[in-house]
Amino acid sequence: MPSSSSSSSATTPSPPSTPSSSASKEHAFYCFDVLSSHFSRTPSPPPLFENPLAEQAIFVTWEVLKEGKEPRLRGCIGNFARSPVGEGLKEYALISAIRDTRFSPIKAKDLPTLGCGISLLTPFEPCLDPLDWTIGTHGIYITFHNPSQPNRTLTATYLPQIASEQGWSKIETLKSAIHKAGFSGDLNEIWDADASSAVVNLKVQRYRSEKAVCSWEEWRVARGGGGGAA
Repeated sequence: MPSSSSSSSATTPSPPSTPSSSASKEHAFYCFDVLSSHFSRTPSPPPLFENPLAEQAIFVTWEVLKEGKEPRLRGCIGNFARSPVGEGLKEYALISAIRDTRFSPIKAKDLPTLGCGISLLTPFEPCLDPLDWTIGTHGIYITFHNPSQPNRTLTATYLPQIASEQGWSKIETLKSAIHKAGFSGDLNEIWDADASSAVVNLKVQRYRSEKAVCSWEEWRVARGGGGGAA
């Protein structure tokens, strides 16, 4: 299942800055700090990673981890707009956990089953055509006009790992993305790869991300065996 959020009827975002620091487990640990504090109704501790005021575009992903099974998405929301990474992680650790409308809110009892992933995004690059990106390397941000409502712009994004994790081709990824954006029709209604027309309704931008992940158990050990509300 895709692990990124989307929005419809939105404008193209401003390109995020190049990550000013590498993604690290400490970024993911901090998301657990925030979520655990939320459930225990205590103030969140300050972040322990370097440069918390550096401005980043970020996504936070929560997954259910079970031995012998593929991780199952539990929430993923972020923001392409730049903000201090400490504030951004604090905000989206909670939003992705309890306000991703695709899922029921995460509860305190769920914490020991979770893994957290954070993604720091690099600048957008316009694609020469909708297939001008590399699976496993680039995330994509698509923009197109709804054919039945030409004044309505639809958008969606998939983080770089999604297509490879799902085993999708580029075409399959684009098909899924337009549906995620809220369009129920076929890809060829938006873009025909064999057409010679210079007018392309589907605009695709690509980006990269640096990702770090951790499990609840890794966080618990890193914090000296704490567990908060879990």
